[in-house]
Amino acid sequence: MSARRPHILIEDVTFMLATGEHPWRIAQRLDMTLAAMSRALRRAGRHDLARLFERIGVTA
Repeated sequence: MSARRPHILIEDVTFMLATGEHPWRIAQRLDMTLAAMSRALRRAGRHDLARLFERIGVTA
């Protein structure tokens, strides 16, 4: 995750989810794996968002 700050990552993810973007595509657009997205969101305290990326990773 380049030098992305946690609050910016959360803002980007919540915006893209609100506009209907699929979590897999969000990870792709941010140049991150699903696992990396989940870890970064958990470190930022957003366990609810992290679970979305974990569920997608399990079914992918």
